[in-house]
Amino acid sequence: MPMAAANFAVVVFLALKNTPFAILTAYSYERLNSLHQIAGYTTLVYTILHASIYSEFFITAGSIYILQEHVVTAGIVAGFGMLFTVLAGVILKRRNYELFYIIHLALFVVIVVTFGLHRPQLESDKALGITIFVAALWGTDRLIRMGRLAFNSINNEATVFPLPNGGTRVVIKKQIMRARPGKHCYVWLPHIRKFETHPFTIVATEPLELIINTHSGFTRDLHQYASNSPGATLKVSVEGPYGTLPDPMDYDKVVLVAGGTGATFTFGLAADMIQRLSPDSNKQIDFIWVSRSRENINWFTQHLNNLINHDCAPKLSMKIHLTRAKMIDSTPATNSGLLPHMFPDSEPKFLSALEKEMQLGSSTDSSSASLRERDSERNIQSDSGSMKGSASALDKLNLPIIHGRPDIKTSVREAILSAGKDERVLVAVCGPTGLVDTVRNTTASCISLGGPSVELHCEQFGW
Repeated sequence: MPMAAANFAVVVFLALKNTPFAILTAYSYERLNSLHQIAGYTTLVYTILHASIYSEFFITAGSIYILQEHVVTAGIVAGFGMLFTVLAGVILKRRNYELFYIIHLALFVVIVVTFGLHRPQLESDKALGITIFVAALWGTDRLIRMGRLAFNSINNEATVFPLPNGGTRVVIKKQIMRARPGKHCYVWLPHIRKFETHPFTIVATEPLELIINTHSGFTRDLHQYASNSPGATLKVSVEGPYGTLPDPMDYDKVVLVAGGTGATFTFGLAADMIQRLSPDSNKQIDFIWVSRSRENINWFTQHLNNLINHDCAPKLSMKIHLTRAKMIDSTPATNSGLLPHMFPDSEPKFLSALEKEMQLGSSTDSSSASLRERDSERNIQSDSGSMKGSASALDKLNLPIIHGRPDIKTSVREAILSAGKDERVLVAVCGPTGLVDTVRNTTASCISLGGPSVELHCEQFGW
């Protein structure tokens, strides 16, 4: 039991949003999530061993009545709470995160209470002390987050705009301390969901801007509201920022790879870096983006315009792949040191996985899909002028768009190996699992004694 109690404390410590590890190490809470899960599995194993050994002992000794005592019953409830918590994580986390979170939180409270009731003697047992410590840790973290939300809600507003193909743009009035493009923050919009906060990547900080893809639940309700009331202002609060990012200015070359709305992360990094570059700098940025359709590119028209028309734009090499396009575009790759390669027969499995994961937002359920169709029609009818203006602005950018299947392996490999052997290269990727795995494996294969120094940073959809 002491081992299970000690591990339980570690589980909670690794789950804190305001974890001391963020100060002591270079890791934010989301980077510790895998350790949080491992500690949780370990706690469950210790709990099962504890329950099995004691149950066998009492049954063999003919003292089965002990299992019916209140303190033992509380322990049994705590054990099943841990089991159901793990099962919820395995089964529900990726399928329905909101439901998983509610169950996870409710079971945590049950476990803490019943764990304390199972070993109530504070003087003779450390288990109750650990339980109180765990509850205090969690409660303090919650109070800190609630305090930030309360402070950041003062005179704060969010303006929401619908985007084509199921996107929503949220512009927040007040800045938050230490915010950087590429980090994420928790957003509270009480008009949409009174008792929920949701994490979104920061695309820009002046003003604070978020671009959100529509899935089920909160994002669907937000997009519906924005479609019904374009440009409406809502009461908002923001908590954060969170995330651990490498400083792109520490590298000679930065390779940014995004899949779908993973571009919210890479656009943030690219904008942050290009704003800090001097005209005589030798640093280079390679920007690779795989998107399903032209409508998704429209979400980032203003950010694309800022990048391409910046004084340091010649240092930016950009390739944009449209996987749903049928015709090969002849648009020249302006400002691009990378030539657009086409490999129509390469990586079919990777592309299939990428397409499947990128479609999660549009295929969550039939009602979500039909809602998006109605919203798109409403947007086109009510705001056709702005839509045409957005498309026209996108055409004027003369983007290096490549239609068809992308060969991510070749693009990443060429970008890395074009750097000198004495240079430092950062590869940063954000997107579906298939894309992240491909970039990770390709980057690893490019590391050699005679090549450049390479560092990889991965951001991934989900939690």
